[in-house]
Amino acid sequence: METDAFGVSPKQVLSLTVAQCLVQGILISLLATFLSTRSTRPPSFNVYVITINLLCMGQTVVSVIQSMDLLDPAPYRESLVLAYTIYTVVIGAGVQAFFVDRCWKIFKKRLLPAIPLVLLSLVGLTTGVLVVVFKAQFTTINLAYQANSHDKVLQMVFDAALRRGRIALTVWAFSWFVLELGMTVITIVFLYRMRTGMFNRLHDGIFCTVWQVIWTSVTPPLILMAIVIIDGYVTPGSPSVPSIIAVALTAKFFALSLMITLVGQGHIREKFKRSDPTSLSLPSNGPNVIISESMFAPGVVSLGSPRTEGRDSVGDTDSTRLGSLDGHQEQEGDVEKRQMPATPLPSAEPSHSPQQISFST
Repeated sequence: METDAFGVSPKQVLSLTVAQCLVQGILISLLATFLSTRSTRPPSFNVYVITINLLCMGQTVVSVIQSMDLLDPAPYRESLVLAYTIYTVVIGAGVQAFFVDRCWKIFKKRLLPAIPLVLLSLVGLTTGVLVVVFKAQFTTINLAYQANSHDKVLQMVFDAALRRGRIALTVWAFSWFVLELGMTVITIVFLYRMRTGMFNRLHDGIFCTVWQVIWTSVTPPLILMAIVIIDGYVTPGSPSVPSIIAVALTAKFFALSLMITLVGQGHIREKFKRSDPTSLSLPSNGPNVIISESMFAPGVVSLGSPRTEGRDSVGDTDSTRLGSLDGHQEQEGDVEKRQMPATPLPSAEPSHSPQQISFST
């Protein structure tokens, strides 16, 4: 028995709903942790995060209603499928904006390197909207075609609408996959450069945690989009059930990636606070590493070696940016640095030039 909703069987629709509810439970837990963390995030960022989670809840409700409709012998409600698609496009675009902005911060707010990412996100959003529009048109044409399947004109219009929808879906899938892959590569290169710039073994625990948070957040949506591409467009006889389920879960996994990133940032911030400032030191040639939050909740945590002051050009070149470790407002081009003399004053006691950790205020 097949149901026209998503083109899968009722059992698979139930499986999709169970998966939606499980991921939604994880999102609720992460949201509670995020909101309970003490921070000076701007209210607009909290509104953004709550809105994304509310949209995810709305999509879960739609999925539950679709499963309940299986008990009714009446045909499925196309409006629910259309609403589900709208949720997928809106949630995905909203979450991608956060990570595109983070990559822009990694590029030190240079526009040119970020243009490909912005274009890919706009292509994904545009084609996602077209998928919704073509889906609505296809529904209307399909009803007329079912009433008069022998009409050749209706059949041509039906085939054309189906073809347009498939083209839009293909462009949407590939643009989001390339965007996700590109942002993942940028983040990995950034972490590698940051890690090689830290010479003190005492930082290993912190940067291992950063690495784990990044990989945990980027892996689920990247794997899901890879399933969509491979099973939907590479494997013969595609698309099949795995790619259909993967597309249906895309929005939830993007939101999961966002929440893992935000909660992980709070965990990293706590590790910085627990670190002993007197034991954190860099060699004289160590770079000035800056870990700052993206535009939605800007803030700065500076790890600057006292003896790197006076070499601003080198520090600025080697400085890199990651997602938030604090929630303070970041001023354009203004990074807080503590200044200390390279050599102790005659009246001062000898010092080992400890690494300074400063949280911007």
